[in-house]
Amino acid sequence: MSPIYKSIPSETIIKLIKSSGKFLKEANFRGCIQFTSLGLQKLTECCPNVEILNIRDCQQLSSLGIGKFLEKAGNLRELDVSGLTKVKPATLANAACSKLERLEMSWCANITGAGILPLVQQCSASLTYLKINKCPGLDNEEMMRSLGAHLPNLTHLSLAYCTDLTDVSLESFLASCSNRKITHLNLSGCSGLTDATLLNLALHTPHLQHLELAKCERMTDGGLAPLFARVQEFTFLDLEGVYRITTTSVSSIAVYQPHLQRLCLSDCTQVSDADVEDLVKRCPQLCHLELDSCTITDGALKAIADCLEQQPVPRELKLDVLDCRDLSEQGIRTAMSTSSLLTIKSIYSFGDDDNENGRRYRPYNSRRQRRLHNDDGCVIN
Repeated sequence: MSPIYKSIPSETIIKLIKSSGKFLKEANFRGCIQFTSLGLQKLTECCPNVEILNIRDCQQLSSLGIGKFLEKAGNLRELDVSGLTKVKPATLANAACSKLERLEMSWCANITGAGILPLVQQCSASLTYLKINKCPGLDNEEMMRSLGAHLPNLTHLSLAYCTDLTDVSLESFLASCSNRKITHLNLSGCSGLTDATLLNLALHTPHLQHLELAKCERMTDGGLAPLFARVQEFTFLDLEGVYRITTTSVSSIAVYQPHLQRLCLSDCTQVSDADVEDLVKRCPQLCHLELDSCTITDGALKAIADCLEQQPVPRELKLDVLDCRDLSEQGIRTAMSTSSLLTIKSIYSFGDDDNENGRRYRPYNSRRQRRLHNDDGCVIN
């Protein structure tokens, strides 16, 4: 749907559906509140070749209407029903989606892990991407074991804010995924998880590249350092708010993660200047480092700038340092004037004025604020 979708009458949407007929393969109605069950019925009747359907936040759709569509969705490859309270176990019971490759069902308050299982069983061989953030009922070990066993080709998994999830139930899932193909995993906000999960990841996800653990406050160096030492293919790590992190974990990242491109250590207040300097020196592909609300000083910024200037292969680095109380405007200016390869976003970022290096700065919202505007804070894509 285009940006003017909110002004399109439901009758016009139905006409468009009818005229598209068998040619329609992708239907994106995300947030379209005027898309009703009648419109979905017409989509079911007139457009049998739809491969991609996004009805996220279409709150006027009924459970029955969604279910009827899924019964005839034999060509569907991607489905997003996130935010729909009308999605219930009965909605998915008779789904015929054997070709489904990507499923997004986040923030569906009336569907549990057990309710998702029948749909997953239908597309067991093809499903590679599963995003079920805020899904309740993931503490059942047997159900999680069965779910994992039916996902032999899964590569992307997002379970953010699934607060029922436990170390044991997640281990049951991971152990049953026999092919160990998961490369992207989001466990942000899973407050029940501990170091035991990190040790299980080291054992069961050897090809993990993208890991989000924001706000997993019970995790410590005892789990993080061994994980980073064993799984060495990370390109993206989000550790925001994992406040128990110390030099031990940061050193493990610096030593064992040569492919790391983006790292978030915001709100990790035990990270020191020396830790940050070591990361920049020893992670040659690091291009974005988030340190909001950390305790680094002007000295760290100057050392980073010097490091960028001395590196044999030029590399640009974007540094986020909002709410770092020990940084000064002069320190930031000095670092930026030292290296043209360094971009710093801070509370001192200037409106639309050019600085002495000719680069522009615009008002910048903190990562925490951006999370509030994102439905689930998940970066996996």
